[in-house]
Amino acid sequence: VYIVNKSDRSCLKELEDLFTQLTYPNKATSYTVSIGNRFWTLEKIAKGVAWATFTQLCDTALGAADYIELSKRFHTLFLIDIPKMSVLQRNQARRFITLIDELYNHRVKLICSAAASANEIFIGNNDSNGQKTLNDLNEREISTK
Repeated sequence: VYIVNKSDRSCLKELEDLFTQLTYPNKATSYTVSIGNRFWTLEKIAKGVAWATFTQLCDTALGAADYIELSKRFHTLFLIDIPKMSVLQRNQARRFITLIDELYNHRVKLICSAAASANEIFIGNNDSNGQKTLNDLNEREISTK
């Protein structure tokens, strides 16, 4: 599920309702992931479903090992507030591509909200890995407004 128009409060409400449906009757709690000497926190988890923002997962110093561990622990990820990215957000874009690749490799379901459709997430980027990620997202896109 891919929902465009992240600034719309009804979008966030729709995602929160879906999270609640998938995790009922369990109560969501925050969750700290530890890998070696590093720790990072997911906003909420329940019943194998995780909720995180783009900033939490792609705007911090995380990499493939972190995303693999995330993929091993959860069968579904809600990723909230994916922004449009240009060459100025190269690090965030690379992390996002790596995250999507690892979720795909481990068959983790992705439910997300974004500022743009999959074709418009990367602005002015001719990166072949980015294009592969866009193609993967486009194949699975269900857009609601």
